[in-house]
Amino acid sequence: VVGAEAGSVLLADPDAERLVFRYVIGLKAELLHGTSFPWNEGIAGVVFKSGNAAIIADVKRDPRHFHGVDLMTGYQTRDMITLPLKQWDGDSIGVLNVLNKRDGTLDEHDLALLTIVSTFAALAIQQARHFEEAKLAQMARLVADIGHDLRNLHQPVITGTGILQSELEDIFRHLPHID
Repeated sequence: VVGAEAGSVLLADPDAERLVFRYVIGLKAELLHGTSFPWNEGIAGVVFKSGNAAIIADVKRDPRHFHGVDLMTGYQTRDMITLPLKQWDGDSIGVLNVLNKRDGTLDEHDLALLTIVSTFAALAIQQARHFEEAKLAQMARLVADIGHDLRNLHQPVITGTGILQSELEDIFRHLPHID
């Protein structure tokens, strides 16, 4: 959309308090998928925590830039836009990172376009999560129904076994004793 070389979607892992690379395009993308870093580090962390987008024309001059990703991949980040991915209630669920505009530097016009993209991306992520939760709830109901059915099938066996045991005890009681 904005003519950038690379981009990524990082989603928050609330239990670990980390941002995790879930979708990465561009050079060395395979190295990043699934890796994470603390959600209070780097520009991505600042954007995630604040909920405010950031346009960085020269990352070398920004002390917030987390250079570890560049070191790990060998990629050279020059400029970037990072936008929060927000739920409808306004809470951040992650960030969208776009790196290195091919012609020129990422700017306010690019931010406007990416704001639309990030809104739709956050909506899609939320819908996917709700769908997953609905599938899990359906599976839990199915397992509960199966458990209920098994208990119902099991009960006559238990009752029958109890009656059989009682009958056998009565029969054994009336058998003559052999010394």
